[in-house]
Amino acid sequence: MVSHYLQHFRKDPKSQAFALLAESLRRCDLLDEAIEVCKEGLRHHPQHPAGLFTLARCYIEKEDYQKAAVTLSILVRLVPENLVAQKLLAKTYLKLRQNDMAILPLQFILSHNPQDEEAKALVAQIEASLREQDLDAISSSSLYPERDEMAQRAASFEVKPLHQLWVTSKPVKSALSTETIASIYLRQGFLEKAIGIYKSLLTRHPEDSQLKSLLKELELKADQASSPVLRPSD
Repeated sequence: MVSHYLQHFRKDPKSQAFALLAESLRRCDLLDEAIEVCKEGLRHHPQHPAGLFTLARCYIEKEDYQKAAVTLSILVRLVPENLVAQKLLAKTYLKLRQNDMAILPLQFILSHNPQDEEAKALVAQIEASLREQDLDAISSSSLYPERDEMAQRAASFEVKPLHQLWVTSKPVKSALSTETIASIYLRQGFLEKAIGIYKSLLTRHPEDSQLKSLLKELELKADQASSPVLRPSD
């Protein structure tokens, strides 16, 4: 499945299929590659909900909760009715020990689904903690603020405008790097495809001794895999 999405992504790096590739990579525990794909895709589609959600989940799995909170904040501003994202945002704030921020998405969830037992338990836990810290003004709040107030909360993270979010000061590649693609193919067991890419790289960098060594090793493995097994004669 990864190979299928990867080929599609290589043909059209601006395609919205980047989200499917990134999610497939995440499920294969290729988190760095999934994040790279998400960032590249979100440069072209900064408001893509599935891309934002997968990126946030990658950050959470890498325990980078600050970046996960920023990403999820953008997502729930775009799609506030996404209750799964709202709950994940609340749990991420709890990881950051920002209880006052966590209660907001939880109360939004309960305003739409009062029977959500997990959300109710988390709200009760947070309110008890906030009372201990003398934050009664927040713990007694019963209504989720309007979206502009939520945007002000999210602004504490210095969130960039959506069209600027994925722009960095460094040059950005137009698509997933060739070496990264080869690495993905190799991890997925597509040895011949990886070898083809590394050969192409070597033509551009013939002086790269490390690349030569890697290619030689891969070609040896490919030869061994294709050679018939000789059985001892009876």
